[in-house]
Amino acid sequence: MRSNLVRHFIRVTAMLALPLSGYAPSAPPQSTTNPQVVEGKGMYWSIDDVKKTLSAGGPVPLPRTPTYFLTVQNRLREKPQPSEVHTNRAQFYVVLDGSGVIVVGGDVPDSTQTSPTDRRGQLGQSIVGGTPYRVKPGDMLLIPKNTWHIAQPDPAGLRYVLVNLMEP
Repeated sequence: MRSNLVRHFIRVTAMLALPLSGYAPSAPPQSTTNPQVVEGKGMYWSIDDVKKTLSAGGPVPLPRTPTYFLTVQNRLREKPQPSEVHTNRAQFYVVLDGSGVIVVGGDVPDSTQTSPTDRRGQLGQSIVGGTPYRVKPGDMLLIPKNTWHIAQPDPAGLRYVLVNLMEP
């Protein structure tokens, strides 16, 4: 099971890291539907296009399959998020822009079950015993399933690609 997760992680990371030919919009994507993954073809997103789309308040359409899905998160200090933990997926962060602290591990007493696979802490509640990582553009972080985490942006915000690696 762990080797399958590692294989998916390597595949998805390679897709994000290599500038492969295939999907390469010259303007911010207009569609909010998720593009279809086609074996044998790469997919490409320009960081400039991603930033333009996020600055305009739009979502960046990224692939979603049964084994992984990708999102771009735009965390702002004025819109804090609660800590969370997932029982069905690991998450891999690649910081695109901004900076902040991502706290990983530890525990959140008095958390709430928000779905069959997710728990969340109360807004503003700290993770007890977690490890803080100060992050900046280019940094990467892997969060295994069943691991508490929270992204705390600096005043200018924090943008990152979030790769969700689903448990088979």
